[in-house]
Amino acid sequence: MELVLEIREKIKEYREAILLESTLMSLKPPPSRVLEAFNHVFHKTNNAGETFPALGGRSARILDDEDD
Repeated sequence: MELVLEIREKIKEYREAILLESTLMSLKPPPSRVLEAFNHVFHKTNNAGETFPALGGRSARILDDEDD
């Protein structure tokens, strides 16, 4: 009986995750102006005029793809 309850809980969690994913996928992409503002905040410019990501390490390029 305990196993059945655990399975039901996992199925419930799975369904909630699927619903959330479905909701996220139905969102429209932001306007290009919003993406430009976002990129302005998350990309900095050094003294030589070169841009670099504000985030570092493995997250440095995570925000570069407009389709994400």
